[in-house]
Amino acid sequence: MQTNRRAQHMRTFTNMLYDICTVLGLFKEGENPAHKRKSTNFEMHQKFWDQRYNEISRIIDAEGVFSQEQRRIIYARYEHFYYMMNSYPVHSTLKPEFLRSYCLRTFGVIFLVVDMYNTYRPENDSAFYYHIYNFLQKSYCPCLDHADTESDEAAVKRYLREYLAELGFNKEDFHENGKLYALGKYTGTIRKDNGKSKSLMQQYIMAIKNEYKKDYREKKLDKDELEKVLRNIDKFYNAFYSLSVLLDIQRKTKILQSLAYYLRVLVREGLWIHGLYGYAAQYLYDFTSFDTTPYAKKLLEMFYKFQNSAEGTLSRYSVSLDDKSQEYISRLKDLVFNINDKNGCDDAYLKKIISYFGQLQNEAVHVTSCYETLAVYICLIRKNKINDVLQHYDDMERKGLFGELPSGYVRGALSLLRTALEVKVNRKNIKYGSLFYWLDHVKAYQDAFIEKIPLIDPVYKEGEIQYDANNFTLMRVIKMYNCMLEKISTKPYIAPPYITGLLDDVEKVLDKINILIDKEYVYDGKTLAEVIMENKVLSSRERKETMIGLFTGSKKYTLLQCVEKLGVLVHYVKSPVDEIKNVMMLYGDKAENRNRRRMIYDALTIICEDDIRNNPPELS
Repeated sequence: MQTNRRAQHMRTFTNMLYDICTVLGLFKEGENPAHKRKSTNFEMHQKFWDQRYNEISRIIDAEGVFSQEQRRIIYARYEHFYYMMNSYPVHSTLKPEFLRSYCLRTFGVIFLVVDMYNTYRPENDSAFYYHIYNFLQKSYCPCLDHADTESDEAAVKRYLREYLAELGFNKEDFHENGKLYALGKYTGTIRKDNGKSKSLMQQYIMAIKNEYKKDYREKKLDKDELEKVLRNIDKFYNAFYSLSVLLDIQRKTKILQSLAYYLRVLVREGLWIHGLYGYAAQYLYDFTSFDTTPYAKKLLEMFYKFQNSAEGTLSRYSVSLDDKSQEYISRLKDLVFNINDKNGCDDAYLKKIISYFGQLQNEAVHVTSCYETLAVYICLIRKNKINDVLQHYDDMERKGLFGELPSGYVRGALSLLRTALEVKVNRKNIKYGSLFYWLDHVKAYQDAFIEKIPLIDPVYKEGEIQYDANNFTLMRVIKMYNCMLEKISTKPYIAPPYITGLLDDVEKVLDKINILIDKEYVYDGKTLAEVIMENKVLSSRERKETMIGLFTGSKKYTLLQCVEKLGVLVHYVKSPVDEIKNVMMLYGDKAENRNRRRMIYDALTIICEDDIRNNPPELS
């Protein structure tokens, strides 16, 4: 089922981030980039990126034009845009992997040009973008509207030679006996398919600096001359490093000419707020708005409107769909993914969609048949015919038919349903990692969600749950699945097959604790902890082990963790039919509920601290 080709296909964004870390030289000694790329554990990828994001910021924006926090917001918006781009229905006969590659390259140019434009400061000549920005505007730099320029490598070498002269280095310095001979020779080896090692370049720089320091010790240079030379060597290193990175990017993506062309247009004409670059800038750099996705949607709409016009590159492959088809495709997306959309429908409406798509002909069938399948799945699930859906889905997977799906959200929607049904019918047998394959597709093809997690009390840091990437995605799958079923009505005797009971173990333990609180008239956490321990209310498992077996990985959802994250857990995994009155006694913003939750949380914290003191973990 999980072929390498599919794994590579679904982790395009992941691989792109690893490419960025590679060209910037951010892999530590002993790290294996190939091993990291192959992992299907998104939590592992997320931890790696979390460690590297600040390092990337320190390279591309060392001067802090944008703060570290703002840079992280920008990176998150890149990721959200990737999901939006993947989920955007493109009605085309082209294969989705070609469309994805084409769009990534196009939007990569847009975002990189806008970031250069917004970050560049003419006074920051040591900044990462400084020399890239200036090089791309040179007349000899390859550009879309100049076919007679030099090669990429020759243009970079020419820029570096000019910059060395500008810094005041003499040609004699690069002769065989000159101090810069080795550096000149090294610089001259820039050629196609020959990336430059950052660490090796630093070794050359250090050796050259030592030569000049030797001259200073031998009184051949005074202190001011030495400091000037050392500053200029550092300036040259910055230019060489940033342009080497640009060449590495060019070797992988072939976007240099596009970068040069669109940067020149942007510098000449400025940011027009209603153009592609204006929408991109507002989406990425508006830090006053919680949700900037409307700008991203405008960006996608404008891009595809042009691409499908007579002048667009993709127009000849475009499939024209009538308004009704597009309405149904949009409605199905909201039905599956939009937990805020309360517009319901009945099974007759789903049958209407199935019938409409079924009668379409010619090229339209290539695009709409998968949405017909999605509507069939939803209809069958609502009627409790789960095995029919599982059998059909797994049969499609065995035949490799998912690789033929058109570009858009449908791959994520089908994977979401498959994940939810696996949880529904096989929850107790799910092993760690067994859902990663489907969850990766859900993440890659869902629409971007900017969702305010319902924090009941900020003291509990409930928002941290979203950094438990795999489990948080699974929680959202459960929420979206249950919300979808809640929106569909059918015959009253057919109960919706909700995913239920995930908080049942928490409910049972809280029932015991609540009974004890009322019986003993306890009003503070310290006393409650003592009473719980004296009465041996909690078993060892209830104190130490996970209370929600479905959520696996490095983070255990112990009773203490469940009380701490209660607001988020109730929001995502409580089904419409779950009866968990003891859990709900701790939920919400009523003073009584907040106080009881605080007391139980404090008591469990004391008990867990005692457990750790009495049974310290063994040192490996």
